[in-house]
Amino acid sequence: MTTKIQKWKNVKNNKIIDSYTTVEQLPILNFPDLLIPQDLMIALKNNLKITNNNRSQNSQKIKNYITCIENLAKINKIQQENYLFLFKILLYLEEFARSTEMKKHNLKCQEIQICSNNIFTIFVPSLNIDDPFVKIEDKIVLKETNSLGRSYNAQIIRICNKNIKVIVPRKFLLKYDSDKKYDINFVYSDWSMKCCHYALYLVNSCDLTSLMYPTIRTNRRYLKSDLNWLNESMKENAEQKQAVINILNRTAYPAPYILFGPPGTGKTATLVELICQIWQQGTSKSVLVCSSSNAAIDEITKRLLIYIPPNEMHRMYSRSKRRSDVDSIIHPCANFVEDTNIFLPKEILLFKKIILTTLVSCTRLLRANIKESHFSFVIIDEASQAIEPETLIPFLLACMKEDENKGLLQAQVVIAGDPCQLGPSIRSKIAEPLLGISMLERLMDCPVYKRDKENKYNPHYVTKLIRNYRSHKCILHVPNKEFYENELIACGGAEINAAIGWSKLPNKKFPLIFHASNGEEKRAENSHRQECIHVYNLQEVSIVMRYLTSLLGKNLGTLQVKQDHIGIVVPFKQQQFKICNELEKRNWKDITVGTVETFQGREKEIIILTTVRSRLFVHNGIEHIGFLSNEKRFNVAITRAKCLLIVIGNPLVLETNNCWRLLVQYCKENEAYIGNTSTFAQISEKEEIHNKLAKRYVPKLHQDYNHIFSLIAIYSVLWTKDQIKP
Repeated sequence: MTTKIQKWKNVKNNKIIDSYTTVEQLPILNFPDLLIPQDLMIALKNNLKITNNNRSQNSQKIKNYITCIENLAKINKIQQENYLFLFKILLYLEEFARSTEMKKHNLKCQEIQICSNNIFTIFVPSLNIDDPFVKIEDKIVLKETNSLGRSYNAQIIRICNKNIKVIVPRKFLLKYDSDKKYDINFVYSDWSMKCCHYALYLVNSCDLTSLMYPTIRTNRRYLKSDLNWLNESMKENAEQKQAVINILNRTAYPAPYILFGPPGTGKTATLVELICQIWQQGTSKSVLVCSSSNAAIDEITKRLLIYIPPNEMHRMYSRSKRRSDVDSIIHPCANFVEDTNIFLPKEILLFKKIILTTLVSCTRLLRANIKESHFSFVIIDEASQAIEPETLIPFLLACMKEDENKGLLQAQVVIAGDPCQLGPSIRSKIAEPLLGISMLERLMDCPVYKRDKENKYNPHYVTKLIRNYRSHKCILHVPNKEFYENELIACGGAEINAAIGWSKLPNKKFPLIFHASNGEEKRAENSHRQECIHVYNLQEVSIVMRYLTSLLGKNLGTLQVKQDHIGIVVPFKQQQFKICNELEKRNWKDITVGTVETFQGREKEIIILTTVRSRLFVHNGIEHIGFLSNEKRFNVAITRAKCLLIVIGNPLVLETNNCWRLLVQYCKENEAYIGNTSTFAQISEKEEIHNKLAKRYVPKLHQDYNHIFSLIAIYSVLWTKDQIKP
C-alpha cells in the first residue's frame, strides 16, 4: 500500500510550521493480553460454585474469589483503601459478562452475501442498532457449516440496521460459494477494557488514589471576573457565570470541579463558553475535552467552530471512524486526510490549543508522551454515562508520573453531567451496583460536593445549573420535585407555550396528557433470549397513531407540526418495531422512535411516551414494573419534551411505582387525565394492585465489609501476574 503524505500547516505566533505525517492508519497500541485470572474464570464459568471438576485444582483461590464476589453485594461505597482492587475485580466481571453475552449472538447455517471485492454483508437478527453488541473493527470467525475445513477471520467495517459488513481475507474469497451456508462466531474485543486496566495501573503507580477522594482546601485566591462574554445570554445566568469564573480561577484545584447540569439548563453552552474563555486568555493554555460518546464531543466541536478557527482545534476520532459519518462542519479540524484516518505526530499535537476526543481515545495521547503540564484544563462531558476507570484516563494526561512530584495533578479537571440521569451501561448484574455508579455520581456523595447546613453547594467546587430553557413548567414539575429539589426554573421562550390551547388537551392551559390504556401486554414469539426486548402493546400503538394524525400538519400556536418535531419514546424494542411498521405504512419517515437511551441528551418539541406494561413482575415477594421502575430512566423519558408531553399507559400498573404515581396524580389534579377508570375493572389483579400502591420498595442499606478485601492471595494475582506495564 502506498503511504500517503499530507503536509500540515499550523500557525503559531504568525509563523508557519510545516510537518509531515503518515496517514495510513493510527498507531497501534500493544497492550499485554489481559486474561481474566484462571481461578476467577473457573469460578465464573461454574456460577460461583465449587464443583467436582475444579475441586482438585487450586480450590482455595477459587473459594477466595467466590467469597469476594458474593460479598460485593454488601458493599455500599467503594472506599479509598479498596479502590484499585475493587475496580480491577469489577472490570473482570464486566469483561466476562460481555464476552459471554456475545457468544449468545453466534449464528449457525447463515447465508452471507458478497457486496464487492472482499466485502460481505451478513444479516444479524439479534443486532440492536441503538445498543449494538459489536462495533466497527471487531473480529468475527467464518466457517462453512458442517465442514471440517479451516476457519477464517474477518473484520467488521460497517454496521447498518441489522446488517454488518465485513472485510474477508483473500483465501476465504477463493473458497466462497454463494450456495453454501456459514457459521459466524463473534469475537469479543477488549480494547476499551484494556484501556481501563491501563488507567488503573497508572493510578496505582502514580499514587493517584487519594485524588479520587478530594478534601476541601482552605487556600483561596482573588477571583478575576471581568470577562468578555462571547455568549451574551450568559450574562443573565448567574449560575453559568459562577461556573465559568470559578473554573477559570481553579477554585477547586487539585480537586475536580463539578458542573451539575440538569436537563435543558445549558450545560453544553456553559462548557463552550468556558473553553472559549480559556482560548482567549492566550497561547500558553491548552484544553483537553472528552466524553464517553462521540455525539457529545461532536456537539461541542460544532459550537466551538462558531468562535474558534479550525486550525486551533483538533477533533481526534478513533481508527474505526469513517469520514463520511462525520458532519462536514467538523471536517476542517478532524483527523482525516481525504477518507483516511490519521494520527498527528506529537510536535503538531502540541500546537493544537483544543483537543477533543473520547475518553478511551485519550489512551493514544497517553502513549504520545505529552508533557503533563501541557493541558491547563481537562473537561469531561456527560461524565455520568462513563464507568469510573474510563473517566480516569484523561486525569492521567495531566498527572506527574515521576520524581518527587509524582501524583501531582497539573490541570484543573472539570466533570460535567447529571447524576440523576442514566448512568453507564453495564452487562454484569454482579458488577452493576458498583461499576454502574459513575465518578460524577460517586463524587457528588463526597463531603466536598455535598450541600452544607444551609442546603447550599460550595460554589468553589460545584455549580448546579437551575434555569431550564427546554420545557414548559408543567412538563418540568414532576422531575423538578423528585430529582432536583424543586430548584429548576422554567426560562424557555415563547416556543415552550406552543401547545397551549391545542384542541386535544383536556386542560387547554396544561400541555401534558396522561392517556390511560388497558391494552394487553404481549410478547413476540421466540422471545426467550431477551424477554424484555420483545414486549409490545398494540392498543398503545393505535393510540400513538391517533395522536400523530391529530398533530402532523396542524398548528400548535406558531408551530406548524412537522415529523421531525416529534419523538416517540418506547421502553421495549418490539414496541419500537411495531410503531415503525405503522409509520412506514403512512410514509412518516422523519419521526424519531427510540428507547430512553436513544433520547438521552436529545430533545423534541413533542414527545409521545408509550409505557407498554399492563402487568406486574414479582421478585423476592415485591411487585414491580421491571426496568420501567428505574428512576433515572423515568427522569430522562419525561424531560425530553419542549412544549407537549403525552404519556400512554396503564395507571393501575404504573402507580405501583412512586415516580409514575406522582405523574399520574399530577395529571389527575390538573384535569389532564384521559380514560375512564371503570374500564380497568376487568383486570383480575386490580384489588391486589391497589393494595400495593402505598408500599414502597426500600432496598436494605448495605454495610461496608472491608475485611473481605484482605485476601492477599487474590490481590497479588491481580497486581503482579496481570499487571499492565506501560
